[in-house]
Amino acid sequence: SDVYKRQVSTQSTGGVVVTSFRDALKINAPVSAVETLFNCTFYNWQHTTGHTAIRQSGGMTVPSSVRSHIDVITGLTAFPIIKKNWKKVIAKEVDISQDTYGYVIPKVIRRLYNIPENAEVTNAKTTQTVMEFLPVTAPMYSDCQQFANLADEVFTNYTKIIGPFSQGGLDTESTLDVQYIEGLGRKATNWYWTIADGWAYEMALEIFNNPNSPVVISVSYGWPELLTCQSSITHAKCDSSNDPVEYVTRANAELAKVAGRGISVLIATQDEGAPSEANIDCTDTAHPVYAIYPSSSPWVTAVSATTVTPTPQPMLHVTADPPICSSTYPCTTSNYEQPCMTNNTLYRWTTGGGFSEYATRPTWQQDVVQNYLKQNVLLPPTGKFPASNRGYADISATGSRILIVQGGVTPSAGTSASTPIVAGIISLLNDYRFNNNKAALGFLNPLLYKMYAANPSTFKDINVGTNRCTISVCCTYGYGATNGWDPVTGLGTPNYGEMLKYIASLP
Repeated sequence: SDVYKRQVSTQSTGGVVVTSFRDALKINAPVSAVETLFNCTFYNWQHTTGHTAIRQSGGMTVPSSVRSHIDVITGLTAFPIIKKNWKKVIAKEVDISQDTYGYVIPKVIRRLYNIPENAEVTNAKTTQTVMEFLPVTAPMYSDCQQFANLADEVFTNYTKIIGPFSQGGLDTESTLDVQYIEGLGRKATNWYWTIADGWAYEMALEIFNNPNSPVVISVSYGWPELLTCQSSITHAKCDSSNDPVEYVTRANAELAKVAGRGISVLIATQDEGAPSEANIDCTDTAHPVYAIYPSSSPWVTAVSATTVTPTPQPMLHVTADPPICSSTYPCTTSNYEQPCMTNNTLYRWTTGGGFSEYATRPTWQQDVVQNYLKQNVLLPPTGKFPASNRGYADISATGSRILIVQGGVTPSAGTSASTPIVAGIISLLNDYRFNNNKAALGFLNPLLYKMYAANPSTFKDINVGTNRCTISVCCTYGYGATNGWDPVTGLGTPNYGEMLKYIASLP
């Protein structure tokens, strides 16, 4: 490329490997060459988990001869974002022996969302993957197999592994992701994908440039959009040439390309409510709510979470539950859902949702968002949130009291549960399409909103609750749920049977 000819080839010495992605370059080079090119100094950094990264500190300079050609530079300053582990970070505050709520497994989810108990994938084209980021390690095969045995499911091993792969770290995140995307998208062709270094842009770049990327991708990670170029460890800001607007704009362009390839990317809205981790203690009055990226991107499907609460309605009829539903963890027979909030979740957390800081509102959600803003619901003060921008979440699924196996049966939680659940359901719908010689559903958002407009019963409306709390703390401002779309749970939770009828009518 012109940029390469102008600067990279002249400044670097041996050992430089340049991979061209047409509108992007990936460059692996000796530290000394990069230090010369950007006039900076690199250091080795180590996270408490043991994961290491090479990053510059003290400022850098982009050569003037190429600056006008560059949208964004990554991999030099920001650290990988480390997803918290619920079990390690948040002490359980509910005594299970006194808990009146039941627990959730794939069989419960199928009952909730009108999915036939025998629903499973039969077409090899139906591919799906979870997306992880270092230093998250992969789940143990033995745990996944035991989960399948105890929950009366089918464990389908990965057919392809992308990126670094190691097991034994006991990361709840990856275990939850795998056991529930496979639990709902039963017998799909499964990948396991890890991003070695980088964030949303690097992820999108890898997806787009892999010619065989799975058609459904579940991502359980997010960070405040305004703080995209901050490290979750040191909060070190990126260089001025790598500010959040530039990074998010370029990442969104790459995610748009992924959508154009017909790939469904589903991303969690995170678990600290509308205030987010950036305002976890509710003290930021200047900016009371923060959008979460990349779920706030208009090119991904943002997934929020609900809790199955003790029902005021008749209980679902259950003939028998598998062994995982024990006296310690009885599985719920309720079908009543509320947004995940501090007063109804096992770990006192709150589902996320709000309005993007940078992306304007797409036409496919214009009507429902405008209708929402006219309602008498909880909103941040005018000027404290970008009301004219992209609203998210788009869809929800249950995300509290989710049973997994990790060295034994244990409850987990989060929008990082609801996201692989919805991803697995999308795989079932894709399988129907493939078996009828049709294309995958692809970019989901226009379809979901059109589906809702044509038949609102394709979703279960969740019209109570708010997301103004974070973790065990409630703030003044957030968003309220109401009839129809809202930032708390999007369009609602899926009614698979009605969705399938609608999908069957499409060309």
